[in-house]
Amino acid sequence: LVHADRRRRSAHRARSRAIAHVLRDQEPLTVTTDETTRLASLGWDAGWAAAFRAAGQALGNRSEDSTVPARVVAEHRERYTVSVGDSDVSAVLAGRARHGAGARQELPAVGDWVGISREAGDGMAIVRFVVPRRSAFMRKSAGIVTEAQVVAANVDVALIVTALPGDLSSRRLERYLTLA
Repeated sequence: LVHADRRRRSAHRARSRAIAHVLRDQEPLTVTTDETTRLASLGWDAGWAAAFRAAGQALGNRSEDSTVPARVVAEHRERYTVSVGDSDVSAVLAGRARHGAGARQELPAVGDWVGISREAGDGMAIVRFVVPRRSAFMRKSAGIVTEAQVVAANVDVALIVTALPGDLSSRRLERYLTLA
């Protein structure tokens, strides 16, 4: 069991290095006006487009032409709601992506950019890969297991709100600021 965990971590590090290598060596990416307009409201930019392409190439994505970027907007155990800019789609994680993740924190979280493909039939999308995160808001998962839980990924701005009369705790406010 320990050996399998080490292999997973080693494979994850190798994938991360491969993605970083592709990002360094690739030509500038041109993003079409339609893609920019459609995904810009979700935070899509040329940097994310380059990382998306690199993640697809580094992971050996066989359906590269049919894979489109989407942002995870909700997570419901085994299912995700992803936004493609003009609509939200229900999605499931591909088996290859699930088994390739070494830990729970490597699975998609709200805010992650993912590569999805839409299959004909029931309209369910399949999450093929997760684009490497720029940042993550994490906490210890509930229960006795000591692993990280990603609350939100790729957060640019965090807003901390607390009540002033009666419930104001300077220590709690300090903890929140430390997390941000």
